Amino acid sequence: MSTERTLSRDIVAELEAKQIELEQLEKRQDQLNSFIDDIQTRREDLEQLSTSARKARNSRSGGTTLSIDQEIAQYQQELANTRQRINAIESSIQLLSQS
Repeated sequence: MSTERTLSRDIVAELEAKQIELEQLEKRQDQLNSFIDDIQTRREDLEQLSTSARKARNSRSGGTTLSIDQEIAQYQQELANTRQRINAIESSIQLLSQS
């Protein structure tokens, strides 16, 4: 009976950890969506920056010089990875909830 209680506590602890991770990933997903929308909205302004101004902006942020499309693609890939992780965690939560 003690083993059963320990297992139950372990499952509850894992569920809580997954829920916290899920909330963090959902926040990151919202941030990425907002950031991508912002870049796309400001695309015209950003494209008008001269190459030297873009390089200066990137050196201040510690990044490399990326085109607007490359930057958007990079954040879209991170967003896709985040969505995959969210799906995996939701599946884990569902499985753990059935235990």
